Amino acid sequence: ACREVEEEVGVRVRVLAPLPDVAYRYVERSDGREVAKRVRFFLMAYGAGRAHPADGEMTSVRWLPIAEAEARLSFETERAVVARARALLDSADPPRL
Repeated sequence: ACREVEEEVGVRVRVLAPLPDVAYRYVERSDGREVAKRVRFFLMAYGAGRAHPADGEMTSVRWLPIAEAEARLSFETERAVVARARALLDSADPPRL
């Protein structure tokens, strides 16, 4: 996960805690086949680097307050992942940054 973040966003991170996975299906435009996908999420701490779209998969990268990030997400499943991250950070025993 850390390697992928560095490759895609140009930032070194470390994993603090796993977050819930999100599974969904979509139809591949090129051939019409249905694809099942599972995305794994992690709460991570910034290490070093400047966030930017490093591999062409994204057009922009932004740092946002957690509440704003949660509000911008399109899917309830993704908002639930961010809510879990917020709960971990606000808990009596949060992960060490």
